Amino acid sequence: MERKKLIPSIKRNWDNVEGLYPIVLDCFSKGMYEEVQEACLRIYALDENVERRVNLLGRYNLEIGDYEQAKKIYAKSLFFEKINSEVLFNGYAEALEKLGDENNQVEGAYLKALEINPNSAIAFKKYFNIVKARSTYEYESKLDKLSSIQGNWRAKLTEAVNFFKKGDKEKGNYFLTTALRESDYSLEVMSVASAIYGMNDLYEEFEQYVLPYYNPEKNMAFKRLLNVLKYYEKKREI
Repeated sequence: MERKKLIPSIKRNWDNVEGLYPIVLDCFSKGMYEEVQEACLRIYALDENVERRVNLLGRYNLEIGDYEQAKKIYAKSLFFEKINSEVLFNGYAEALEKLGDENNQVEGAYLKALEINPNSAIAFKKYFNIVKARSTYEYESKLDKLSSIQGNWRAKLTEAVNFFKKGDKEKGNYFLTTALRESDYSLEVMSVASAIYGMNDLYEEFEQYVLPYYNPEKNMAFKRLLNVLKYYEKKREI
């Protein structure tokens, strides 16, 4: 949004959270944080969606570098208002990271987010990066435990990637196909699966486990499209 149009747009939507919210997000995407400070505070005061209003104001403070204030905003909601939210724990953990994590609380905050949603992309990556840096054995043990629970497809996807890197295609394929099913053939998992099968010349597996669920009208991921084309090229050579 152009700066000259921003103030009138904010004024028009001053009492309309649903109208104000996308304006603020658009400014965030353009790095225009100071321009929407008052709008963020307005949303925080009016929005009945607690998770959204807290995360918006917390994110605003993270982006302008006021990490202490971001920490306080997230902490108030999580520990005093008892809002159990993956999004808010992720934001709180990020604020702690920015502040240096003097009390070693970051790992616990990401673990809380992961307990709420075991397939959280942010919490999963951050938590297991911390664990892996400390101990490979601990990393593998905790990953095995998480992946053993039905529905935890992100852990299974990670197991699949790890096994394929080690050259164990059988175990890798087991975890990969299970991740596909448990994620309901999500775009993310299908993209990883098609890339793995393509790199390992596993065209029959690609045909069996990915191609039947490929919808070019719905899923336009470039890597997957390339692998579909590569599949047909290989089929013509046979």
